[in-house]
Amino acid sequence: MRNQRTHPRHMLNVYLEVRDAETGDDVGRVVDLTTEGMRVVCNTELCVDREYHLLINVDIGPEAREQLRLDAVCRWYRPDTNPELMAAGLSFESLRPRQE
Repeated sequence: MRNQRTHPRHMLNVYLEVRDAETGDDVGRVVDLTTEGMRVVCNTELCVDREYHLLINVDIGPEAREQLRLDAVCRWYRPDTNPELMAAGLSFESLRPRQE
């Protein structure tokens, strides 16, 4: 499979929580991201080509607490390197400048 990423990937020091904005269910944790998308590890099944409305809890300190609402499409879903988890690649749909 050819790497289609056009922006550098940023690995995170903390795993940000991702929730389904419609149901409130836990989706997983962000592992890395670009301005185009993110990789999430999850124990929830995601459907390829489906659009998800997500909330990302940014809680990295007392002065850095925020909840971002993003729309993303699942591009791939497969077993993670950790056999207890799955991994998914999601591409963002129409980010606003502040979200980038």
